Amino acid sequence: MKFNKLPLLILLAFYTYLLAKPIDLSVTDIGRHLINGREILHGNWEVLTFNFYSHTLPDQQFVNHHWLTGVVFWLIYEASGFLGLHLFHTVIAVINFTLLVLLLKKHGGAGVGFLLGVVATLLMASRGEVRPETFGLLLHLNYLHFIFWVRKTGKFPGWAIAWLVTLQIFWTNFHISFVFGPFLFCWWWLTNLWEKNKPAEKLQKKLLLTWVMLGLVTMINPNGLAGALTPLTILENYGYRVFENQTLWFLRNFYPGPIIPLFYLISGVVVVGLVKFKNQNSLFVKSLGVIGIVLGFVALRNLPLFVIFTLPLLAEQLQLVIKKWRKKPLINIEQPRLVGGILLAGVFGAAVLLSQLHPVFGKRPPRHSGFGLIANQEKTIQALQQLPPGAKIFNNYDIGSMLIFTNYQNNFVFVDNRPEAYSAEFFQDHYIPIQEDEQQWQQAQQAYNFDYLVIGHRDLTSWTQTFLASRVKDPAWQLIYQDNFAVIFAAN
Repeated sequence: MKFNKLPLLILLAFYTYLLAKPIDLSVTDIGRHLINGREILHGNWEVLTFNFYSHTLPDQQFVNHHWLTGVVFWLIYEASGFLGLHLFHTVIAVINFTLLVLLLKKHGGAGVGFLLGVVATLLMASRGEVRPETFGLLLHLNYLHFIFWVRKTGKFPGWAIAWLVTLQIFWTNFHISFVFGPFLFCWWWLTNLWEKNKPAEKLQKKLLLTWVMLGLVTMINPNGLAGALTPLTILENYGYRVFENQTLWFLRNFYPGPIIPLFYLISGVVVVGLVKFKNQNSLFVKSLGVIGIVLGFVALRNLPLFVIFTLPLLAEQLQLVIKKWRKKPLINIEQPRLVGGILLAGVFGAAVLLSQLHPVFGKRPPRHSGFGLIANQEKTIQALQQLPPGAKIFNNYDIGSMLIFTNYQNNFVFVDNRPEAYSAEFFQDHYIPIQEDEQQWQQAQQAYNFDYLVIGHRDLTSWTQTFLASRVKDPAWQLIYQDNFAVIFAAN
């Protein structure tokens, strides 16, 4: 069944609208990624291996697992600013979404592909910020398309291993999700051992060789073996709760909107389908779908993996339901295409309405639509750049990346939003207590002799809110700047 271009274009337009949320440097990582890219191009290799931007733990070893993304982002930014960077990222995200819809169409047909594509817009847009994982998703989807093409045709061209190895080297240096490259081929090879209709032995040997080669080339990165093993260790206890690393159960009261209910609804339907059609889908597709559910549940950041791993299985299940319906309909429908079109239009309309509930860390402010830097943040950038060179700064976690972007080379940060670049002891015994306890704050002030405090005041953690309230009343500090993104205090 051919895929009508008009529904696909409508989906892409809607998805682009959801992505049209301006860059906010005060709560994202993009500022640090840009400076990473600039410093690497200038030959500053320390940013690859050490916590280079901090004055608190500058010797802390750190694996920069997305350095190549920073280089690409900086080159785009230098040529076209935040607007060009945002548009570039949006193009990659739209390509990813197109590949996803085409994958769903292969598994469930055009109608099912469009239906699940509508649902996927909301889930994928929940991770729509300018971030390295977009490159990871691009490579994920390329691998999946290749795997399902080989499964369908039985062909595995000789050039494909070299092509996959090349992609894997780029993936390893673009984003930490590179571990899923070798995993996908390993898992395919393993599930083939249990399939009733086993593939040819020659194909199995190629899969094994591909898995081994992809695993080996993950060591081609600035940190070698340590970089290749980083995905196995990066989610250790940071001593600090990172919002996107929390389970969906933990976030049920902190992340309003349709995303978490959609996850549970889709997961429930898939589980019912696994019971109903237990002998109908391949073990690889079924197991990958279950893996997607598990990954999506254990961390909010994994929702795109849930989409690309689990929705193909759901597409196959829905196609089986449709085939069964056609053979033995529960009710007679004289114009099934018209009814189907109305159903799809209804789902799309519901998605548009649900998108208005899409959350941004708690209660959502009025939507800022558009591309480029968010309105009025240039003023914040100018205020931060006016801080004297060499001044000692205390800042909170959220705004660290923005400070790196605006002030690196003049001022180093106290902390930034790379929890893996600091120790658990730093957060538990230092960063959090000095904001909660006045005595510990005074001790820290004596130790560091801070000249300025830079706080992203939308940080909803109890310690930052306590700290802000205390400094407002503290005669030792004077509020010299405030806007919608940050406040700056100077020592009296």
